[in-house]
Amino acid sequence: MLGVLLVTPLPPYFEAYLDRGASLAPSFRTHCASYFQDGLRLATGTVSSTEQFNQGHLWFVSLLLLFFLVLAAWHALWGSAAGGRKAPATRQSTVTAVALVGFLSILGTLFAHSIFSTPEDPEPWLVIGNVLQFQPTRLSLYVLFFLLGLRAWSQHWFSGGHGVGTVGLWGGVLAAMLATFLVLFHLVVTNYSVAIGVAYLVSRCLLCLSFLFFLLAAGRRFWNTPTMANVSLAASSYDIYLLHFLVVVGLQALLLVVWPQTSVYLKAMLITVTAITTCYGTSRWLVRPHPLPAVGIFLTCFALALFLVGP
Repeated sequence: MLGVLLVTPLPPYFEAYLDRGASLAPSFRTHCASYFQDGLRLATGTVSSTEQFNQGHLWFVSLLLLFFLVLAAWHALWGSAAGGRKAPATRQSTVTAVALVGFLSILGTLFAHSIFSTPEDPEPWLVIGNVLQFQPTRLSLYVLFFLLGLRAWSQHWFSGGHGVGTVGLWGGVLAAMLATFLVLFHLVVTNYSVAIGVAYLVSRCLLCLSFLFFLLAAGRRFWNTPTMANVSLAASSYDIYLLHFLVVVGLQALLLVVWPQTSVYLKAMLITVTAITTCYGTSRWLVRPHPLPAVGIFLTCFALALFLVGP
């Protein structure tokens, strides 16, 4: 909630400030009043403008919360019938899970595209009461990967990992799928047809699955021990996710003004390194040890911006 209130109004204001200039941009106070008034409409439909109230990069948190609430209700209603820890995975059970999730995600993605996609907006964002926000063309991936995560926990994929596969195996699959995806993406842009579009969507679903299992195998291989670095990064990961977009957008706006002619690749590297180190440092030395003062600092900065930024 604090992230939506304190972070999401800033990117559209940066955009308006850069587009219109300092003399024509509204004050931050005026922008926030209009932005939150739009949020209180509890609109349902597609997001048609970046200035419209939206949850920004935090859309995933609200959707994940809904998934967990449904899971909690399932356990409360059906108890042990909802499932628990099972025997470790075998290679056959893992292959079956991968094949089933891949097949269902492809079907769900193609079906959603047939309903929601338009030439003007092939992957629209949908809001429901301004509480939930997601791309319906990717909803099947979200749901199936969440269910796959439950299976991974119940069959000890993260601890034992029997039958999950090796880094080399999934690295090879990932490389092949990435090459296929890039070729099809190029064809979609340069020589689109329905068959190419379908092949592109199929390759994207399989690429996501390949990334997931490659990261799972790599995590088991390289990050499955409680070293100080792993523990510190894990503890700060959620804070980094909440804060990073604000730093990224702010640096983008700053570099566009003070360093406009510099290579986009150099800017991307600079923003990436600065955002990660800044967000990690903020989490490690401010948010984690002093959560309430940290919230107070953010609220104070936001309040000062309301009165000091803009005409």
